Amino acid sequence: RCGICGEELSLQDALIGHIVPKTFVKFDIDTDSKASQGERYKSRLHKLDNLQAVHPHCDKSRGDNTEIASWRHSDMPPQPVADTDSGQLLTLPRSH
Repeated sequence: RCGICGEELSLQDALIGHIVPKTFVKFDIDTDSKASQGERYKSRLHKLDNLQAVHPHCDKSRGDNTEIASWRHSDMPPQPVADTDSGQLLTLPRSH
């Protein structure tokens, strides 16, 4: 399944994309669950747990969206994607 839209995805059509976009290597999350450049979370940018199979068009349309809910579909299994020096962990999708 596509990690962004949650729809079925064939192996031939799959692209490996980042969950936390490359723009947000270090970022903060505000009270509205939007990401901005900052220092609170450090993306696990090139680690396997920050990668997901996606449709190419989903990856392109999402781009560097600041809405962290758009980074991983709510039906997908939770996956740790960023952490802090203090040991905090960001797992997406977030529990409701």
